Amino acid sequence: MAYEVLLLTRQQPSLFPVWEWIPEANVRVVASAEYSSETISGPEGVDFVDGYVYSANADLAVLRACRLKPVDHLIAVSEHDVGRAAALRELLGLPGQRSASAAAYRDKVIMKAAWQRAGLPVAAFSAIETPADLFTFALQHGYPIVVKPRRSSGSVGVSVLTSEDKAEAWLAKNWRVPLGASFPWMAESFVAGRILQVDGIWTAGRVEINWPTSVGDLLDWKHGDSCLSVGLEADNPRVPQVQELVMNALKALPDPDGPIVYHAEVWERDDGQLAMNEVAARVGGALTREMVRAAFDVDLVERFVQGTIDPEVFEDPAPDRPKRLAGEIVVPLRMGEVVAIDDLPRELQAPWFRNVTISAQPGKRYRGSAYSSDFAAACVAVGADSAEVSARLLEFKDWAEASIHYEPTEPVTGSRAG
Repeated sequence: MAYEVLLLTRQQPSLFPVWEWIPEANVRVVASAEYSSETISGPEGVDFVDGYVYSANADLAVLRACRLKPVDHLIAVSEHDVGRAAALRELLGLPGQRSASAAAYRDKVIMKAAWQRAGLPVAAFSAIETPADLFTFALQHGYPIVVKPRRSSGSVGVSVLTSEDKAEAWLAKNWRVPLGASFPWMAESFVAGRILQVDGIWTAGRVEINWPTSVGDLLDWKHGDSCLSVGLEADNPRVPQVQELVMNALKALPDPDGPIVYHAEVWERDDGQLAMNEVAARVGGALTREMVRAAFDVDLVERFVQGTIDPEVFEDPAPDRPKRLAGEIVVPLRMGEVVAIDDLPRELQAPWFRNVTISAQPGKRYRGSAYSSDFAAACVAVGADSAEVSARLLEFKDWAEASIHYEPTEPVTGSRAG
């Protein structure tokens, strides 16, 4: 049977070759115009649209494509497309995640309210609709508090406020109310601890992969520090505890009406207790997809797409534990112009290094990293245990920090990630 499939992506279409994953499908693509120079063979057609993220152009392109030829499935792979794709599916009568589910996976206040109702552990939180709401929350829960956009990703816009003076300074710098729009901020109590990210697929009320990874401070990149993540070892007693919490958190949210890839974050607090932080209906950023593939020999996005088209794919379950331990490291951009990048040494070309990526470009000026997936260099490494994986990742970090050469200069252009 030939399926009519429309892929909606703000990233390079070649990262998501649905036409190769589902050879019997007729695939069309709506993508961002910033990748219009990319040559792609395989899909029936590609519509590159301007203003992809913040205009209606992508929505209109989908509607035009469906008027030309109806589609069976609308596939979205980016967090910015979760709500857009859900609304379009409802309009077009297509299967897959709808608006109620999409909102719960996108809006952190809706998400955490659902978890709170289900009795799951979450930090105290509140929507911030007015400046007074911020101070009210601080009076009730004390400082420090975290403020962040309700619907952002990549740790963009996250700030930790330690006093009333800091709260006033934050409001003076950040508070803008769009005409006719409800305000998108929230506050929550600061949690002392570390983050465990959990990546997998949720389908028909069960999870696949669902494996926790210990993550460095997600805000380290703001200070120019690298972020290292390593999968937990299979005999770590935290593994089943974290897996159960995430599964219960997914159950507490509206049914996505089909498979989704998810990227969850769990707090392991300094007092030893676990608490949910958030979850998104997409693959994790940076090299998370590649890290999971290195550990499990499973491409989360490919399996999600194949299972969306043919649910029988999930009758052959994915591995329930990693075949090898994997981790990733992300080295942030610095301020200045990249004047040279040394060649990668032979020892960093060993088979245990995977997906070595150098994003910094000689001759380009940077302001530093704008968000957690915006990096100068990154790689995945595999090993026998967490100590070996960590040592290999730190070896790459040392090379990248010494071998990407910057010349201090007044920044002119910002960096971006795909």
